[in-house]
Amino acid sequence: MKCRLNAGAIRRIATITIIGFLAACEFEEDLVPVDWQIGNERRFGDLSSRPDTPEEATQSDVDRLVNELFNPYNLPGDQEYEGSKFEQADMILKDAYAHYGYDLDELAILGQDNPLTEQMFLDYLVSKNLTLIKDPATGEDWPVYDWLVSGTIGARGGVNMRVLDRIGGVDSMPPMNYERNYLAALHRWHIKAVLDTRKEFRAQLKEHYGVDAAEVYEYLETVDSFGPE
Repeated sequence: MKCRLNAGAIRRIATITIIGFLAACEFEEDLVPVDWQIGNERRFGDLSSRPDTPEEATQSDVDRLVNELFNPYNLPGDQEYEGSKFEQADMILKDAYAHYGYDLDELAILGQDNPLTEQMFLDYLVSKNLTLIKDPATGEDWPVYDWLVSGTIGARGGVNMRVLDRIGGVDSMPPMNYERNYLAALHRWHIKAVLDTRKEFRAQLKEHYGVDAAEVYEYLETVDSFGPE
């Protein structure tokens, strides 16, 4: 039986979730609150303000990279997300949930595996003639389905896997649980899992590197949300 939540229930749960998030923030002084709600700006910090070398890195630079690492929409390196082919593809894939009658927030609240399959996404793309989209940067055709497959498989590892392991009903192995829109919804509605993972990750960084911001920054530059640590 499929459980559905009305808008009022979702709003009430959202209020409780936000209050819990703010309460949790009080116990982690170096936590920078992050909201993955829909919006154009999904990277954190001005790229031009990044230090030229790790030796120039400050704690603020380290905090920004940790935020980016826990951002489901983060791109490797200094790639711009806004207006890119990746943003276009993610919006197309997000629309696929509605096409099949699913609400991302409802699914995330229930804390279950992603019910959509790669084949369902492919069928949707074919039905909408969206298997190829134009790359705004080059004007060339770009395969959305290939991006989905490579992105979900590549994301299976690192901090994303740690977060999913802390959410009771979500298996951290199926690639489709790492589809970026679904992963972002899980992050929004299971904030404690994200906070606990961040705390553990920060503690491990401190244990290994101490308070040397330069060394931590240099390490974080090599870590990719879409791949093993």
